[in-house]
Amino acid sequence: MNKSPHRDEALRLFDLGVPQKEIARRLGIPYQSIQGFRKRRDNPFIRPPSQEQIHTAAVKKLAEQHFPDWEYSQYAKTVGISKTAVGRILKSLGYNKGRSVEHLLNWRRQNPVLAQEVRTAGLNKSLKFKKAYEKNFNDRESIRKAIRTKSTIPACMKCPEHGCAREWSIISPKGVTYTFKNLSHFVRTNKTMFNSDDVVWKKCKVSGVEQCRASQGLAALDPYTRKGTPRCKCYNSWKGWRWNHAYSV
Repeated sequence: MNKSPHRDEALRLFDLGVPQKEIARRLGIPYQSIQGFRKRRDNPFIRPPSQEQIHTAAVKKLAEQHFPDWEYSQYAKTVGISKTAVGRILKSLGYNKGRSVEHLLNWRRQNPVLAQEVRTAGLNKSLKFKKAYEKNFNDRESIRKAIRTKSTIPACMKCPEHGCAREWSIISPKGVTYTFKNLSHFVRTNKTMFNSDDVVWKKCKVSGVEQCRASQGLAALDPYTRKGTPRCKCYNSWKGWRWNHAYSV
């Protein structure tokens, strides 16, 4: 707070016994100002600024000049306080919002090689990273082991013993009836019965199941779902192939 230029002279005259109205007339100030000077001098509760207020003012002045280029250690060394206190003061003043991220990104852009070296060294020392890497490695080994085991189980192989295989009975364009289990296996083992374009296998992006035109066309002839309920829509024939309605599963 700025001190009035008449304060000291008004208090000196008052201590000499000059009346307050005469002091106000001599100095050309309001009568109430002299009372205010007396109250502020005589009030025991008015104390000098605390150490924290002094530090806050000093940090604020430095931040106005050097933020965000200066580190906390530079503020701490200049003011004579800890880096924790500097961070707390800057936070209260609103200077450290986004400061850490911006400073780090700028440093990475200016020193890309050193930033990569520091990152690699930190990952090598990180126990959390090592545990995550080991867990990921073990999970991959488990997946490979499961795939190797799956390839030896008939219920998981592309054969009539597959776990999802169903009974089929269809009539070819030549009138021959074929009864079999596992539609995909039947199409694969009888490629000559279909056009070459109809037996090009592709993996479905949604289900991940391998399909071709022949397997899809013959599957559309089945009038029943896997649960045995009638389908809402099915085809009577596909390129001469028909469902054998005389056959019941």
